[in-house]
Formats: sequence, structure tokens, C-alpha cells
Amino acid sequence: VEFKFVPPDKVGQIKLSTACRQQAVHPISIMNPLPTAVAFKCEASIPEIRFSPADFVVPPNAEGSVDALFRPIHAGSGTATLKLSSKELGDYPYTVSYDAKPAGLEKAPVFKAPLGQETVQTFKFMHYSKKPAVYAARIEAAPGHKSPAGDFVVETKEIKAPAAGDDPVEVSVDIRFQPSQLGEIRTLLVLSSPDGGDYKALLVGYTQPPQPQGPVVMQGAKPGEVEFTNPFQDAVEFTIQVDNPCFTVGSRTIRIDGKKASKIVISFKSDKKQRGCLIINAPQVSTPWKYFLEGSP
Repeated sequence: VEFKFVPPDKVGQIKLSTACRQQAVHPISIMNPLPTAVAFKCEASIPEIRFSPADFVVPPNAEGSVDALFRPIHAGSGTATLKLSSKELGDYPYTVSYDAKPAGLEKAPVFKAPLGQETVQTFKFMHYSKKPAVYAARIEAAPGHKSPAGDFVVETKEIKAPAAGDDPVEVSVDIRFQPSQLGEIRTLLVLSSPDGGDYKALLVGYTQPPQPQGPVVMQGAKPGEVEFTNPFQDAVEFTIQVDNPCFTVGSRTIRIDGKKASKIVISFKSDKKQRGCLIINAPQVSTPWKYFLEGSP
């Protein structure tokens, strides 16, 4: 009788399902019937599947195990293969059916700024791809919200990530919040890369009433300046007043285009030290902008 041994097409089928950047784990057990220890090497047809440990040894007449780890970068489903190989026992091929669901929202910092001012916060995310990537950033309307355009701005010009190893790489993106209305503002940050995948984060900003600023210090005949920005989307006519007659401004009103800045010049005239307040009002808000003034002869 003649026996012919051929390698199997597969010894099993594995199903892996998880969301992008989350990890699914499937343990694989191997029996070693030999009286000597056997070393195995592990390989997969797609980079999203790796093994823990990468290589392993099964003791004689014992069972060993290895974990197949699946952490997808892109959403989608498909098939792959993985193989455990040893010189003594040959190959153990497996067919893998995988399903990668879209990732959930990333955690983002909360923004707070008074109307007319701005703040910058850093959004951080983990890059898992084995390839370096350049991410394109855009701001979209959050689901169910109609936030004004331009209140959140991506400050980082180039969002680059080096290739990740066994551990992911942290990437930082600076976001500027410059609110144009009071209350809560929501929008969606979207980062996309063909190599790194898609990331989405809900950006939430809280706009506070205008806060007092200053002091603007004036010495002698040299005038002081306040660079005032119209925080609203449209052009607005602001009214200007001072509460001390020793300080004067050139005009009681000023019209400024949306999101643009204009300088307000304050003159001081007195033979002794004075303090005052520059008050700027707009019909859109009940709380005025105030700038404390200090003048010395």
C-alpha cells in the first residue's frame, strides 16, 4: 500500500468582525503530537491581521495557542488567509472572513471662548496604519445642527503621520474656535487619508458673553489703539462710547465687515492720571464689549 500526503487547502475558517481601529481577537489552538517541541511561524495575507505572539513554540505532546488580532483601517468586508507553519508539522492554512464597520466618533476637547475672542485646542488621534499618511481635514455640519461656517478652523496646515509599528502613532491637529453667536455651537471635524482611513470628531464650543479686556495704557499725547474684530458673519454697525470725557474716539459708530478687524483710536487729554472704559455695543447682543483705559499725562 502506498500513501501520499498532501497539504490541506484549509484546516478551518475564521470570522472576524469589529469597527475600524478596534481590535478583534480569535484564538487558534495547535496540538503537537511529537515528543519534541515544535516552533511555529505566523503569517497573514493582509497587514491588518497580526499575531500574539508573532512566533510561538508548542511543547512536546501538548497543545499551544496563538491569538490572531484583527484591527482594520478601512470599513468593508472581504476574505483573507493566514497560515501557521512549522518544519516538523507543516502548514496550517486558514480562510478568514472579515467585516470592518465604520468607526465611531473620536473624543475631542471642549471649546470655550467669549464672543469676539478665540481659543485654540489640540485634537489628538491615533494612526494605526503600517504606511505613512497625509490627512486632509474639513469641517462639516454636525448631524441635526446648522452651525455657522467658519466658527471652527483647522490651524494645522499639514497633518502627517509616520508609519505605525506594533503600537499606534499619536497625531495632533490644532483647531481654532472663533464663535460668531452666543450659546452652544456644534460641528463635525473629518480627517481622511487613503492610507490611514477616516476619522470623525464632534466639535462642541460654548460661547460666553463678551468679557472685559485691557487695560489700554496711554502716555502723554500718544493715542491708544484697540483692534476690534466683528465676530459675526455679516457686516455690523457698532456704537462706541467712553465713560470718561478725558478719553475720546474719532467716531461714535463704526461699520465692520463680518469676521474682519478694525482699529479704534482713543485719544487722552488730562493733567492727571485717569481711568475709563471704552464700551462697544451691537444690536445682536445685550452685553457690550468693554476695554479698560488708563491714561497718564
